[in-house]
Amino acid sequence: PFYPNLNIDKKNDNLIDNGIPYKETVISFFKKTDHSVYSRWDTIVSYRKINRLAKELRSYKFDLVHSNSSVMDFGGFLSRELGVKHIWHLRDFGDLDYSLTSVFGKTYERLTYRNAEGFIAISDCIKNHFVQIIDPAKITTIYNGIKQNPNVPLASHQSSKTQFLCAGIYGDAKNQLEILQATDILVNEYHLTDFHVTTVGIGVEGQYAQMLKKFATEHSIEQYVSILGEVDGIAELASTMDVGIMPSRNEAFGRVTVEYMLQNLAVIANDSGANMEIIENNKSGLIYLHDNPIALADCMELLVQDRHKLSVLSEFGRKRATSLFLSRYNSRSVYDLYLKTIEDTTFKAHRISNLLCFFIKMYYYLISLLVIKQYSLRAKIKMREKWNFIVDIFS
Repeated sequence: PFYPNLNIDKKNDNLIDNGIPYKETVISFFKKTDHSVYSRWDTIVSYRKINRLAKELRSYKFDLVHSNSSVMDFGGFLSRELGVKHIWHLRDFGDLDYSLTSVFGKTYERLTYRNAEGFIAISDCIKNHFVQIIDPAKITTIYNGIKQNPNVPLASHQSSKTQFLCAGIYGDAKNQLEILQATDILVNEYHLTDFHVTTVGIGVEGQYAQMLKKFATEHSIEQYVSILGEVDGIAELASTMDVGIMPSRNEAFGRVTVEYMLQNLAVIANDSGANMEIIENNKSGLIYLHDNPIALADCMELLVQDRHKLSVLSEFGRKRATSLFLSRYNSRSVYDLYLKTIEDTTFKAHRISNLLCFFIKMYYYLISLLVIKQYSLRAKIKMREKWNFIVDIFS
């Protein structure tokens, strides 16, 4: 195997430990929030890097290219250049979770996906999202695999107060505000106080986290909420908790949800994204209506008042997670799909699709070039006018 590390600021120790060669390069996404001329230009220019990299990689004699994200067409371009088959891993919605859409339009997105031999969707909801533009017969659902660490302590549920945990990057997509709104309802309307909520994650100094702190102060719930940043030993912290909450909007899979379950926490999750595939409502967790703090508060109240229910949910949740979502099962499924794809001789590349993709990119290249040149010309004229003005003053 060979791994192009696309984030040069992040060293992957797993590659080094397993003796996997990798090359660092910076490639622009083809799906972005910014669709400006300069954003498209940045994406187009990055294709030149892919072309150079493809030339360097020809000597490796690959059988397959695996793309690890739906928002990058790097692997598709590389597979065509190397003349090998391509598996595309659909790990994110793109648009629903991060507001990322194709800078070259929907037609380009459909055409570039068309050239892959197969796709892996990390959940059925991801598959259903992409069947609008990808042949469903090409998509295989294989859930993400979580590596279970036998040394991680399990939650024992011995705390005097019910402890709720929410782990994730602070931001609107992760929707931590809904937990505080539910806490406000529990304390100030239901008059329930025998619990505590802890949120942890990256971005505690950011605007969203500061808004959460302000909300807690304004609603007099500070003593029931701890808003923390990144925590060393998150597994140890989780082992002191009772319930994990997943309020995120449109989770493509829900790795954190599974980690809660594996660590023997009962789980409360909303009904968006893949949550309903991971959790069997009222059996291995509780599902509530998304964007509904009252529904979340009702689930939290139930587990505060019924500790037996909490223990039963956590037990069944852990059994479900260990039977469906461990990496030793899922990695084998991915490997089997590799072999099936390599041995399949029926697929033929769509040369027309390749040609159309090329023309679409060339169209945006020329438009971007014209705009950038026009901007540069205007900038030069303005500089010349300023210079002439200065010369006139001193002459």
